[in-house]
Amino acid sequence: MRSFLFYPRLAVSGMRRNKILYVPYLLAASLMVMLFYILSSMTWIVGNSGIKGGGSMSVLLMLSSVVCGLLTVLILFYLNGYVIKQRSREFGLYSVLGLGKGNLCLLLFWEILFSCIGSLICGILAGAVFSQLMYLLLLNITRLPVDLEIWVPMGAVNITVYLFLAAWGIVLLRNVIRIFRSDPIEILRRTSQGEQEPRSRWLIALTGACTLTAGYALALTVQDPSMVLAIFLPATILVIIATYCIFSALSIVVLKAMRKNRRFYYRPDNFINVSGMLYRMKQNAVGLANICILASAVLVTISSCVCLYIGEEDMLDSLYPREVAVTVYRNKYAEEPEPDLLAATQEIAQSYDMELLDPITVTKCVVYVHQNGSVITSTHETSQINRTLEYRLLDELNAELGSSYTLSDQEVLVFHTKDFTEGMTLQIDGSNFTVVTLPESDALNTYLTQTGASSNPIFFFRDKDTLMRARQMDESATLSYVLWFDYDIEAVNAGLFQQNLYDHLNCSEGNFGTRFKSEARTDFYSMYGSLLFVGLFFVALFLITTVLIIYYKQITEGYEDRQRFRIMRQVGLSDAEVRTSIRRQVQMVFFLPIIVALVHIAFAFPALQKIMTLFEMHNTPLFIGCVAVSALVFLGFYTGVYLITARTYYHIVTSAPQS
Repeated sequence: MRSFLFYPRLAVSGMRRNKILYVPYLLAASLMVMLFYILSSMTWIVGNSGIKGGGSMSVLLMLSSVVCGLLTVLILFYLNGYVIKQRSREFGLYSVLGLGKGNLCLLLFWEILFSCIGSLICGILAGAVFSQLMYLLLLNITRLPVDLEIWVPMGAVNITVYLFLAAWGIVLLRNVIRIFRSDPIEILRRTSQGEQEPRSRWLIALTGACTLTAGYALALTVQDPSMVLAIFLPATILVIIATYCIFSALSIVVLKAMRKNRRFYYRPDNFINVSGMLYRMKQNAVGLANICILASAVLVTISSCVCLYIGEEDMLDSLYPREVAVTVYRNKYAEEPEPDLLAATQEIAQSYDMELLDPITVTKCVVYVHQNGSVITSTHETSQINRTLEYRLLDELNAELGSSYTLSDQEVLVFHTKDFTEGMTLQIDGSNFTVVTLPESDALNTYLTQTGASSNPIFFFRDKDTLMRARQMDESATLSYVLWFDYDIEAVNAGLFQQNLYDHLNCSEGNFGTRFKSEARTDFYSMYGSLLFVGLFFVALFLITTVLIIYYKQITEGYEDRQRFRIMRQVGLSDAEVRTSIRRQVQMVFFLPIIVALVHIAFAFPALQKIMTLFEMHNTPLFIGCVAVSALVFLGFYTGVYLITARTYYHIVTSAPQS
């Protein structure tokens, strides 16, 4: 019996003795279990709640829980490396005292078993409590009616248990492999040797400089919002590669270049700081790069999600400038007469005692094209599309503005004329047109806003036949007849009118659609509220990881700086000078990742802004404000983490012997 209890007792003793490592590690593991369980349980709860939009919200939560599960496994695996690295000397001593590698593996099995059971119990219990609060928060964010039902989905519990049993199993397997590959005598010998100076790795440094330049160039040069997603992912990958290269190699090259400058280097403060930074960058390169990447992810995620949520009304106004849009789609070869939407809709409205307010009828065609100079070709191939155009009719513009523009059948009136100048000849699907520019005015901007015009160039043709000549792609080409209007949404019969408008018109108008702003508002808050909710979860996960990396970095540096602290005293530096030097180095290393992350965000901002336009978020000042506030809040949080973890660092360093 004693033999059986030996390893569990030794495991508990080791974890208790290393509580400075295990307490934050197990706390973080419990929090990750809690976050994953909450997302999983929310998927079940929302999917079975019957709330409006619950199906799409449930799918989003399910996909997010899958991503969250993968991230938690990777994070757990990564953080375990810090813990085992700090205990390598202890395992070496165990080996010298007679414990074989099999015994050490058995010891690690019990430690991981206790960690797994403890984190699962604490995480699931906390998740069961907070999942109900999170459900209320989600309903509040999405502005849905609150209907709280206390429910613990056993499916979510089972998925959480299976996932983290597998995760801890992977961690155990990695630790066992590490034990069998290690040499305990070599471990003890390395700890007593001085650390070698890091080498200048020019190839990696140049790779970092090139990939960073390429990533920034891609982010800055992309112009077409429709292409930004295809470009942003490669740019992000290049910047991530560059970040690791910068911290692991380019920083060493720069510091050694500073050391070669004799006038700069041979001064007490510079001598100590540059020398110390060389070793700190060697030891912490990967951790600092991870902090930088996580900080960038936090800033992008939270600023984008908050901006989309706050700016929902702006996006609604952009997509739905009027309360109702009634649309009939007709093939360009259709023989049916043009629909009189205004008359048909007014007749239906009268039956419900409704009045159409300021109705506007528009004929338009949205065309995806490949533009090469003055040659414009319609295309369905996504890889070839580099521009979106909108075709309209001149007589409708003149009727609404009271203007008297005239065109020949060889001319086209163009608004948004950045790439189209007066007198320019365009070849549009094989037909030649001369550009006439349309000057901007308040009346024109109001008309285009009220009729849902996008930021794409708008071509006005003389008549429908001329428009059709410019639209010679294939027989699937369609024209949209759109009626925009407002109505009194507080009227007694407004709800009945909204419910039955589609059914009445669909019987007579064929390929038909209606869009109500009031319905879209519910869908918008459901969609972007869910995105904000999920974004907050991922931000919490990133922050947990960032805090732990910072904490373990401080502990690692603390134990490694104890010897340096003693040597600096022995060569004649006072305690005040030593503390000042160490503090300066720690601060430089600590705040370097956040500075680089802010630079990444600054260069990525133009591409991020174009991504936001894909969601119809054109309020650039709002996005700038969200990014700025997110950066300030994160910087305050980051500084607070530094102040807390720095205490642990200085406690470890100053506990070194005085002589």
